[in-house]
Amino acid sequence: MFKVQIKGDKTSLEILDKNFENIKFEEDNYFLECPEFEKIDEKEIFPFAEEKLKQMLFLINLKIDNSCNAEVGAIEKTKKDGTKCMLIITVPPITSTLKVGVPHITITNNETGEIIHDSQKSSEDLNQYIKCVNENKDIKDVINYFRQVDSFNFSFNYYKIIEIIGKDLGSKQNIPKQFKSISRKKFSNLTQTLNYGLGENSRHYTESKDKILSEEEIKRFMNNIIQEWISVRCK
Repeated sequence: MFKVQIKGDKTSLEILDKNFENIKFEEDNYFLECPEFEKIDEKEIFPFAEEKLKQMLFLINLKIDNSCNAEVGAIEKTKKDGTKCMLIITVPPITSTLKVGVPHITITNNETGEIIHDSQKSSEDLNQYIKCVNENKDIKDVINYFRQVDSFNFSFNYYKIIEIIGKDLGSKQNIPKQFKSISRKKFSNLTQTLNYGLGENSRHYTESKDKILSEEEIKRFMNNIIQEWISVRCK
């Protein structure tokens, strides 16, 4: 039997544990357990676990009002005789730190009726989202572009996400038509800023124009679009 250690700060690990059934806390460590580990070659376990964690972090950063940092650690193997050994593999970690603002989730204490605010747990079942992601290449591609956004590819990666979602809907212009998260005017401002308004990091720098939206506004609109699209796709 195999399981993979998940490392990170205490808050991030607790967030993962609260939201995903495959995350287990045992012997002062957090582990990712997947039935697929027993079906694939031993050398494929680590990259498979990385992909799984990448998907979890993506969903956490869309759905939870908290930043989350985590990485895959050692693989623990339990032999048939019950003895355990650790398989340590060193690779660049998968981490995610993006903070997305969403409303607090409320939980009611059944005994006292007290409303408890829990900003670490999604009001939706994120385990169902993971299953959906595994079956949808477009969502996987969006995750990859989303994770790799930095100051240099900011406009290119976000616009690529718009193209993927637009293709799925039949046209980019269907995004503001079908989603409540952005109006037609704001969507036009979003695409124009990505194309021309980010200086040398614009998609079309040679035709640079004045910035309409700030980078923070762009991030907020993109997060909302991605979240609404995935919610529609995973129903």
